[in-house]
Amino acid sequence: MKKSENVSASGLSACARIVGASEMAGRVRNYIWRDTLLGPIEGWPHALVSSVNLALNSSVAAALYWGPELIFICNDASVRMMGDYLNDFLGLSAEKLWMEHWPNVEQQFRAVLTNGESFTGEGVPFTFKRANPSDEIHFTYSLSPIYDEGSVVGIYRTLDDMTGQVVAMRNLAEANERLRMALTAGCLGVWDWHIHTGIVYADETTAKLYSIDPNEAGTGVSNKLFERMLHLDDIAPLSDAIIGCITTGKEYSVDVRVNRGDGSYRWVRSMGRCVYDKNGHAYRVTGLKSDVTDLRRSESKPQAAQGTLLPIEAWEKLPLHMQSLLRGTLPFLVDSPDQIRLVVVPDVNGTQISLRVAATDLGKAIGKQGRTIRAFRTILQAVNGIGEHRYSIDIESRAASDSNQA
Repeated sequence: MKKSENVSASGLSACARIVGASEMAGRVRNYIWRDTLLGPIEGWPHALVSSVNLALNSSVAAALYWGPELIFICNDASVRMMGDYLNDFLGLSAEKLWMEHWPNVEQQFRAVLTNGESFTGEGVPFTFKRANPSDEIHFTYSLSPIYDEGSVVGIYRTLDDMTGQVVAMRNLAEANERLRMALTAGCLGVWDWHIHTGIVYADETTAKLYSIDPNEAGTGVSNKLFERMLHLDDIAPLSDAIIGCITTGKEYSVDVRVNRGDGSYRWVRSMGRCVYDKNGHAYRVTGLKSDVTDLRRSESKPQAAQGTLLPIEAWEKLPLHMQSLLRGTLPFLVDSPDQIRLVVVPDVNGTQISLRVAATDLGKAIGKQGRTIRAFRTILQAVNGIGEHRYSIDIESRAASDSNQA
């Protein structure tokens, strides 16, 4: 008796051979495969049916490419990940599926199919149509050979969307660069002392303040190299401040004289806080350093000679390290620093700083797409990391604020 064309040699119908209740399982069962190179499901070899069912019922984005033409079948997770790119894809060859991307991956597929070599691609960027008109997505994918009676007959592929991780790493790199630029503009250096080893890790700004090779400081140098550049009268006060910081958990800020290397000295403000391990033991002291030589000189002059950068009553509401930060950065933010007015509003949640600048300086202070003010807020985040008190900042036009007061 001649078997029905809807029944395989094993006696199972096409519907019975493809298992699962997923959308893609239904599409595979109902697809007219006889018009493709694979032929009807009833004639598929056992290895192909097993591989298709494995992919369709996988919780990860899985697919297979079958035969010399690498005919494509995938599961629901793959469709969700690749979006509109996978419209009308069943039965397509890998070359037609990948389209403009095929030259970049063909060699990998051929190596798996010809030599049985597995392959993994990490963070590979592709542009597919998804929620947005054109999204760049980053995949990590693996290609593994499928064997039937000792020969490679297809490729099993898994896919992992790494876009979130790649974007996060990119944003972190951009944030770190903004922080570096902001700290540089504010003449602020970063340092990190590991107590038990005595090693200090410092950025270029801090290294130059102490006449230390920046490359060596970046990889860690002995704290003795920093100490030997201090004025002898300032070693004990700095040591006492750091010990107090470690024992009390409070931040410290102290000004010390640092040898320039030619016998003259600059004033450096050292600010820091202690970091404790999970057992409450101190293991690091980290913070910022800034050159306050000009500030110290201005403070030694009569008050009237300091200019009109900011009202003295506003300064008095800020700690010394915040005064140093603002004095060091504000001249870089505007063309008319003498027109800046400062409003400081302390409350239980922290201190709100409002910078009121000349109307002509507002655009520069905020920066293109808000980049300048974001960089300045990044500095504040670094300062916030030193102690428990929090600072926030806003910039507005003096013309607007003055009219509101009127």
